[in-house]
Amino acid sequence: TGDENVAPSANAVLHVVAVTTSPDVGVVSGSDAVLSCDYNIFSDANPSVTWFKKVTDGEDVLQDTANINSDTRGKSILTVPGVTFTNSGDQYYCSVSYQETDAGADSASPFNSDDITIHVRELLTAESPTQYIHTGDTISLVCEVKIASVSELDTVKWYIGDVEVVDTLLFTTAEYNTQTKVQRTELHDEVPDKTEGGSYRCEYTFHIGDPISRTTQVAVHLLVAFQPESINPTSLECNFKGTNEPTITWYTGEDTPVDTDTADTPYGITPGNWEDNAMTSTLTIDKDRFTTVTTLTCKITFAQADVTDPLETSTTVHIREISSFSAAQASSGGDVVVTCVLRFTIDGTGPTSVTWNDLSELEETTEYTIDTGSNDADGTRTTTLTLTDIDDVKYAQSYTCSFVYSDDESYTSTGSEVFVRVVEMEPSQYSHTNNIFRITCTMLSGDRPDSVNWYYRTDDSAEFGDPLDDSTDDNLEFSLVRENREAVLARGAPTTANNGQYKCEWVFTDVPDVQPSKIQTFVHSVIQMPQRDLSPIRYAIGVEVTLTCTLVSPVTLNIYWYKDNVLLPEVAPSFTDNLITSLLNIESFADTDVGTYTCRLDNDGDVTRVSADSLVLRVQGLDTNPDGGGAVYVEATQTTSISCTFEGQGDITWTKDDVAFTDDAILAAPAYDDQADETVSVLTWTSARSEDAGVYKCTHQILTGTFNLEVFEVTVSDKEVKSGADTEMTCTVSGITAAFTYTWTDSSNEEILGGEADAAPADNSHSGRVTVTPTQDTTVKCTVTAPVGDVTAEKTATLNVFEITAPSKT
Repeated sequence: TGDENVAPSANAVLHVVAVTTSPDVGVVSGSDAVLSCDYNIFSDANPSVTWFKKVTDGEDVLQDTANINSDTRGKSILTVPGVTFTNSGDQYYCSVSYQETDAGADSASPFNSDDITIHVRELLTAESPTQYIHTGDTISLVCEVKIASVSELDTVKWYIGDVEVVDTLLFTTAEYNTQTKVQRTELHDEVPDKTEGGSYRCEYTFHIGDPISRTTQVAVHLLVAFQPESINPTSLECNFKGTNEPTITWYTGEDTPVDTDTADTPYGITPGNWEDNAMTSTLTIDKDRFTTVTTLTCKITFAQADVTDPLETSTTVHIREISSFSAAQASSGGDVVVTCVLRFTIDGTGPTSVTWNDLSELEETTEYTIDTGSNDADGTRTTTLTLTDIDDVKYAQSYTCSFVYSDDESYTSTGSEVFVRVVEMEPSQYSHTNNIFRITCTMLSGDRPDSVNWYYRTDDSAEFGDPLDDSTDDNLEFSLVRENREAVLARGAPTTANNGQYKCEWVFTDVPDVQPSKIQTFVHSVIQMPQRDLSPIRYAIGVEVTLTCTLVSPVTLNIYWYKDNVLLPEVAPSFTDNLITSLLNIESFADTDVGTYTCRLDNDGDVTRVSADSLVLRVQGLDTNPDGGGAVYVEATQTTSISCTFEGQGDITWTKDDVAFTDDAILAAPAYDDQADETVSVLTWTSARSEDAGVYKCTHQILTGTFNLEVFEVTVSDKEVKSGADTEMTCTVSGITAAFTYTWTDSSNEEILGGEADAAPADNSHSGRVTVTPTQDTTVKCTVTAPVGDVTAEKTATLNVFEITAPSKT
């Protein structure tokens, strides 16, 4: 004031207070929300900090000091414990008051911080244990997070291992549901391979707070299932393929480990090795020790603790086998008993019926009897076959038994041989002069012989001489097939001097030899028919044809004619001095007479038929390719050909639209094939043009083939289309006179249905249409098919899709 007698006032101190808080926080439901408050420290003032929860309508709520940590000067921390989604959006602030150390000074007013908002996220899908799926099934994973507002969300991503999934075809993220406050994302891999197992993780990131994620371990496996029942297995293989190495364990029933240690156990186990994500364990089965029906189970377990249900496959094993049957036995008379035994597993199903085979020519009760037996408790069934009148020639060389089950399974024994030495030889026979004749001697049943001898005499009045020797006669040859018990005498270039009786003698070791009754052989000759080389003879339609068959025979024989092995009406032959002649006359040769003609002879059915040479008759014709001629379709610039072929050798001429056609670039000279005895002429277009179209005719003598060559082009146009708009695509084939068919496919080669086409071509043009509704750039392929000839062509159009966006308002 200028008055030096006035005492000066006290000093006043101004403190500028700054109270700052942490940003808004984002936390997962169930965790603690931690909020912080920073404020100034002054030497002459003591601060005190309180926290409040802001209330919109009402008084703010003071927070419990137990949740406040102010140990650090200048900082206060509030912990809001166990927040839930209902706390999302709650706001808190801190209030700082200062009390000056001068007791006489005024207290400072409290200073409040800005509000801190808590954002709570609730992960609705918890951590999942390992998922095990079969190879080829679908991996389906879902993540859901509950958030107060979609604006909190930054990104949604999937990871396989540490690699982000960028293929948007594998996962989808739904629109945020404003009603449930849920954001959902899904991952689907429809055809996973076993190598695609591993860690799958979905991750949400936010503008505020840490990311949250869920991880699922996926193991892809394939356990090859057993058949429900296994009959007579000697081993079972448990085949596993998958992501993680398994432990394979074998059980009888559900939970009894297979015993491989006991001395008489029927089981053995070969453990597998884990290679290339696969393991196979083999259980061997000794059928002789396997006595009871048993269910065998292969179980797959893993070292991972989160696997609760093991994989497994089971099969019920049955043993059904012929355990014994009669050995070979010989008999020359009396009864023979053949026995057959089936063993089946105890507690299993026995056979429902028993049959014996090779009995079709025997009469039951008089020539054989059967005891079918019954299913015994010890797992066996015995059946017997008793043969009577054992020297009857109808007995087979061996017999088998078959046990039949209700499921149509059957088990047949090895043949039980019954040695009955009954020998059969051919009756009298005839052969051609200078051709080979053969005599066969067969033992119908019995043990196999060691060798055979042949004997000859002229007639009944003569004695059989020494055994014939094929080593000293070049025209004589013996053969013996021991397995078939069949001996053959073959004589080449026979004459009437070889007429007589032949006898075979079977030679066995340490048993009497067997000789059949005598056999008499007559020799006759057949004079060859025309065209002995069997080359076809071609006759014109309408001419008269006569076929001749002549033979010489010491006995009277009939001649029979066959066409294509079908007997023709009998033609009476003529007989003159052992010369027999038969004439087959065709008055007017027709298409129905084409075929192979053969004359055969026999002596009133009492002699083996002998065929004379055959004659093939044909009508000369013209073949076209394509078969029948007609329409031939080819796309412009493509390759096609047509041809005409006729039997024999000659010339072929061509016309186009009734004008002689001689273009050497297309027409090849006729080629004769002497092996096939035919001539072929071919037209070939290596790059067809529209001007090549026309009517082509090939002519050989009076034979003509006609082709209508049509050269077509296919067009389909690219289009600019609006996204989502229906668009009609048109595919046009020009240059044709018949309707084509149309097939439409999209860029994924999937067929587009609903197409239609013109009823018939107009102005040599025909079109097909289909409607598509594209939403993005794509392609559409039109495939056209000609009405004949399996001719196709295709064209692809590109659809460029655009979108129109309405202008925004300001």
